[in-house]
Amino acid sequence: MSFGPAADFYIENRMGREISKEEARKILAKAEEDGLIHCSTNSAGNRTFICNCCGCCCKAMAPLTKYGNLQAIVRSNYYATKDEDTCTDCGTCLERCQVNAIRSEDDHTVIDKERCIGCGLCASTCPTESIAMVRKSPEEASPIFSRGKEMLQAMAKETGKAYPFE
Repeated sequence: MSFGPAADFYIENRMGREISKEEARKILAKAEEDGLIHCSTNSAGNRTFICNCCGCCCKAMAPLTKYGNLQAIVRSNYYATKDEDTCTDCGTCLERCQVNAIRSEDDHTVIDKERCIGCGLCASTCPTESIAMVRKSPEEASPIFSRGKEMLQAMAKETGKAYPFE
């Protein structure tokens, strides 16, 4: 889904159509039901898009998942935790996790906080409500940028590469 000028472009060029808020909510609910990850820009203010991605087929998510470098692009200020007392280790979360952040060890599910991207697919379908999304500490949290340029500059600095626009 695109918003603002991007949506206008798609509509004007007959590559998309305008939808109501209700239809958008239904599409997002269906995407979540189907196990797709909602992704958007990491910037404050209005979003320009919401993408619904699959961890194995999406051209952005698949390589990150395959090579274990999920935090390179997909960052969230949340991660999943599990209540050991109420969890029945049914495996629903294993099936829902698109990034292999949940594994089974000795018939118990284990959440790898470092791989977890905070999408919430495991929590939204846990039959015992044993999985919760927890906000990262300020030290762990990803910064929210006011503009896309700031995000690119921060990523360049983090990787030691120069960003061409100052």
